[in-house]
Amino acid sequence: MKFAVVGAGSMANRRIRHVQQLAVGDLFVYDVRADRRAEVERSYGVRTVDSLGSLIAENPDAIFVSVPPAYHRTYVDLAVERGWHFMTEQPIFHTDDGLDELVEAVERRGLITHVSCNMRFHQSVRRMKQLIEEDAIGPVATGMVEIGEWLPDWHPYEPYTDYYPSRRAMGGGLDAICDMEWLGHLFGPMARMTCFAGKKTSLDVDTDDVVQMILEYESGPQIFLHADMIQRAYTHKAKFIGEKGVIEWDWAQQKVRLYRASTQQWETFEDRVDVSDWPSMKAKPGWE
Repeated sequence: MKFAVVGAGSMANRRIRHVQQLAVGDLFVYDVRADRRAEVERSYGVRTVDSLGSLIAENPDAIFVSVPPAYHRTYVDLAVERGWHFMTEQPIFHTDDGLDELVEAVERRGLITHVSCNMRFHQSVRRMKQLIEEDAIGPVATGMVEIGEWLPDWHPYEPYTDYYPSRRAMGGGLDAICDMEWLGHLFGPMARMTCFAGKKTSLDVDTDDVVQMILEYESGPQIFLHADMIQRAYTHKAKFIGEKGVIEWDWAQQKVRLYRASTQQWETFEDRVDVSDWPSMKAKPGWE
């Protein structure tokens, strides 16, 4: 098969590594920026093209859509029109307008598709889901999720104003959709929500840099979700509370903790990833 990665930014680099690790076929990259094409050529030895016409002429079997969110739908629609299988970074677009028609077209053409929103498969999320389903803390009544990081630290190798979260025109803003997705995986459909968002800092962005959400699920839990792009110490944590105990997760610590009221003791679950599983993934630490 022939694969195309559309875009050559950070997520595109991941897709390049995935295809090369799996060794499943020919791969090329399309990006309009010469510096990014040069970077992936140097890092991965891939060939690149610099125009939409060249992408179409190559006629790949499948594409990875790894451009800023504002342009996702453009390439998704192109893939459906050309009969290319596709994977797109999340979200597909900032509204659900035309989504039903898109799904119908994908099914009609028999395309294999996927949206990159995979936090539900994270080992710690799976651990928390297991503990909740085992009734380790009783029905979850409430909880909180906190995500925060200083925007210039996200991509230190480029100006943060070039990175899509800083600009509405690129579909930017705080990316809480991954956490909303895995929370839905834990608790099911949402019944209602409210949100406060705003720009509270001197960052050169035209998007919100702080967002607070209160999410109430049909299954009962009321969850507070905080996201910001201003914390100088990276934070990604969660806490869920029930009458029988508490579940805590710290992404940076790679562990889940469970407090059982019955024993008044904490249990710790280490959920570290064994990176030796990917010894040949180019440009990852130690791959050579």
